Amino acid sequence: MPSSEITLRDLIAWTDHLLIDADGMTPHADNSDPLDRDVDWVISARATAPMLPTVRGGELVLLPERVMIETGLDLGLLVRELANQPVAAVVLDTDQPVRSPIPVLRTAAITGELESDLNRMLTTRRGDLLRAGTEIERIVTEHRSEQASPEALLRALADHLGFTFTVLSATKQVVLTTSDSVASDFSGEGTGRLAHPLRKQRTLVVSGLDPDRLALGRLALGRAADAVQHALDHETSSVQDHATRTRLINRALTIASNDPRAAAAMLRRTGIQADGGIRVALAPTGVHERDIWPLLTALGAPLDAGVMGDHAVWLLQSLHPAPAPAPTVAPIDAWLALSAPIRDATDLGEAVRQVTFVAGARSAGLIGIGLIRFDDLARLGALRLLYDHWGTPMLDAFVSALIGPLLREDRRGLLRVTLRAYLAFGGTQRLTAEHLGIHRNTLTYRLRQIRKLLAVDADDPDTRLGLHLALLASELPPPSQPEHP
Repeated sequence: MPSSEITLRDLIAWTDHLLIDADGMTPHADNSDPLDRDVDWVISARATAPMLPTVRGGELVLLPERVMIETGLDLGLLVRELANQPVAAVVLDTDQPVRSPIPVLRTAAITGELESDLNRMLTTRRGDLLRAGTEIERIVTEHRSEQASPEALLRALADHLGFTFTVLSATKQVVLTTSDSVASDFSGEGTGRLAHPLRKQRTLVVSGLDPDRLALGRLALGRAADAVQHALDHETSSVQDHATRTRLINRALTIASNDPRAAAAMLRRTGIQADGGIRVALAPTGVHERDIWPLLTALGAPLDAGVMGDHAVWLLQSLHPAPAPAPTVAPIDAWLALSAPIRDATDLGEAVRQVTFVAGARSAGLIGIGLIRFDDLARLGALRLLYDHWGTPMLDAFVSALIGPLLREDRRGLLRVTLRAYLAFGGTQRLTAEHLGIHRNTLTYRLRQIRKLLAVDADDPDTRLGLHLALLASELPPPSQPEHP
């Protein structure tokens, strides 16, 4: 169906005179919606020959009850005969039940004025659509000549028409949208929405359509689809060399927390499909790439993203099930921190925060394994509980209440290391001293100093968990501040 055509659905939305007779329609073999039939013109049946003017296709046929009475023709038989013609539908002004393979509309009375009014409306609406199409084409041509981004093109159309445009991936995740209120699991199906397929199994969806603007929505969708596809192809083709790709990915990671839409656009320019289980990976910059590369490639297809802070960073695509975490290793050994997989590119900021948290905990010696995944809850342990409050005033207040004086007085961190080991070994002095490599008397002296600085008893089983969490939280590096695009 051409996008500029007017359908029965449009005509019903534009006038109060026509109602669909759902009971009279028989199901279509192809499950097509009968209201999507095109309407070109309105004609009326007459009692004199010829009963109907020449039928060329797309006519809405008015069958007045008085004509049926004057001619003595069977209404059901006539409707079935019309079904063999390329008409759009029939309109009846009688309550007589009719079963028909073509749509049947009902109206209060069929008059000469009704035919004129409907044809006048069709003419006026076609003129409106023609003018709207001209303006849409101007916007599309202007943005294509400027090689504008898909977002810029769709936002210009959205601002002009008052619609929402959204591009969905093959898995129906949002690739880009003109509305901040569109959820990441937005579907192209539903009332007031129209969809058009794009390449790479993507879909362009226009939503926010009132029934009387569906025709305009179809027109805009048809004109926009080719232009959006061209813009998507152009932005991907412009990023070919490795250095540009790496720079774009790195920039996307840097601004993702502050501007997820801009970050998603940068990823899209690199051709990355971000809804297929992508993770963010960090490793210490001091480790040679050959030591970490086998682990990266075993997990998926790594994409170089340069450096973030003190860490080398990659995106991992097509992630396979992660292998069992490596046994505890010395801090000098190679290690790799991974975020949880993201659902779409707008979740990139959360993935960066996750992997930064895990890498910070590993660098601080709070985790001893070589492969740390944020979604490996068993290995992350209590740190996962702290993550949700990381960098918040509430966690700072919790730490200060339990070990504030200890933090202030223990500038070298010796007492904190001692307390963490003491709590880890369940308050057993022999095991703690052996782990720290100190004499029992030295440990006793340190514990005496620690007890003076704590508001709670480190030997009380009810307070050990709180102390342990407070110590872990105090060792975590603060969250980095997100950058603006």
